[in-house]
Amino acid sequence: MVVGDAIKHQPFRDLCLRNTHVLYDLLASDVGDSEFAAMLEMHSPDKHLKTIAFVPLRARLFLNALVDCQMPPFTLMKEDGSWVSGPSEPRAYAENETKLLDQLVHVLDTLQPAKFHCQWAELRLLLNEQTLLENIETQNILVEAITSLSPKAENFSLSENERNFLEIVLTRLLVRPDAASLYSEVANLLGKSLEESLLQNTKWFFSSNDVLLGRKSIRQRLSYVAQLRSLSIKPQFWKPWVWSCSNADILADKSEKRKMEVASIEEEEVVDEGVDIKRPGRMSIQLFDAEGFSPGQQYITDRALAELVLPCIDKSSSDSRNSFSKELIKQQNTIEQQINMLTHSGGKQSDSASSAVEVSSSKSSSGKGLRGGNPGLGRRPTSVTESTPPSAAALRASMWLRLQFLLRLLPIICADR
Repeated sequence: MVVGDAIKHQPFRDLCLRNTHVLYDLLASDVGDSEFAAMLEMHSPDKHLKTIAFVPLRARLFLNALVDCQMPPFTLMKEDGSWVSGPSEPRAYAENETKLLDQLVHVLDTLQPAKFHCQWAELRLLLNEQTLLENIETQNILVEAITSLSPKAENFSLSENERNFLEIVLTRLLVRPDAASLYSEVANLLGKSLEESLLQNTKWFFSSNDVLLGRKSIRQRLSYVAQLRSLSIKPQFWKPWVWSCSNADILADKSEKRKMEVASIEEEEVVDEGVDIKRPGRMSIQLFDAEGFSPGQQYITDRALAELVLPCIDKSSSDSRNSFSKELIKQQNTIEQQINMLTHSGGKQSDSASSAVEVSSSKSSSGKGLRGGNPGLGRRPTSVTESTPPSAAALRASMWLRLQFLLRLLPIICADR
C-alpha cells in the first residue's frame, strides 16, 4: 500500500524520473536482491523457483509502476519483500526468453524522444533479465548473476545477449530509420564496450565481398539477419518531433528523389516494369532489385546506418578508430580498382560488340542469299559470363556509404600520414 501511494505522489515521481541514470544506478545497486538470492539458494536449488522469484526484476517492476502511475497487474508482494508478477505456475526458460526478446523489439520499435529517458532504462533492465535467465539456466548460479548486474561490477566483456541485442538494433533500422540517432544514444548509455562492438559489427558488414562490390546492399544483409532471428521488418513511422515541412519543401524533396531515381535508370540499371516513376513519353517504371527493394529504400537504410554509427565513432577508442579507418581505406582502394576495371572493360566490350554485329550481319546476309532469306538465323543469344561485374551505380553507392565514415575519420587519417 505504501509503494502504491508513493508512485502516485507527483513530487516523488518527478524526483525519480528527473534523472533516470541515477535512478537506474540506485535500483541496480540494491543489495536486497543479493541477500534474498543467497537465502533462496540455501533453501532451494530449483531453477524454476529462482526464475519466478527474480523475473521480472523488482527494478523493472518499480520503473513500470512509476511510468504507469499504478502498481503492475497481478503483482504479489511476499513477506520477504520480493515481488512476483503473473501466475505462480513455473514458466519454461524458452517462453521467458521469447517474451523478453519480444519486449526488447517492441521498445526499440516505439522509441520516442519524449519517453526516451525511461525507455533506455527499460532496455537495460530487460537485458539484465536475459543475462540472469541465461546464468540460472546454464550454470544454476544466482548470487553471482545478481551481483554481476550491478553498475559497479567490473564487466569488461559483452554477454551473448548484448551481442544479440546489437544485431537486433541493426535490423530495427529497416523498421524505424528515423530513430537511428536514438538507437545510437541507446548504445552510448548501455556502455562503451557495446559501442565498440557496434563498430566491429559495422566493419564486419562492410567487409563482406558482396556488400563491398554492391551486389548486396546493407538493407539486404540486415533483412537476412532479421529473417534468421524471425524478426518482423514491417516499416513503422512515428511523427518526428520537429517543425512540419512546408509544401514547397515537400515538393522539392519529391523532385530531388525523382531526379535521383531517373539518374539511376540512365546508369543502365536493371529495372522491372511497374507504376511508380512517371517519365514523359515513356512507360511508367519502378526500380527494384532482385529481392524487391527500391534504391530509395536502400539509400534510407544506408543513411540511417551512418546516423547510428558515426556518434559511436566519435566516442570510441583511438585504436578502434584507427583500425576502422584503415579498413575503410583498403575497401575504397578495392572499389577504385573495380571502377578502373569497369571503365577499361567498357571500351573493350563496345569494340568487340561492334565487330560482332558486323560479323553477324554479314553472315545473315550471306545466309539470306543462299537459303532464301531467314533473318532469324543470324540472331543468336549472347552468352553471359558467370561472374557478372558490379554495375557502376552499385559501386557508386558503396563508395558513397564509406565516404560518410571516412569524412568523420579524416583528422585521424591525416594525423597518421
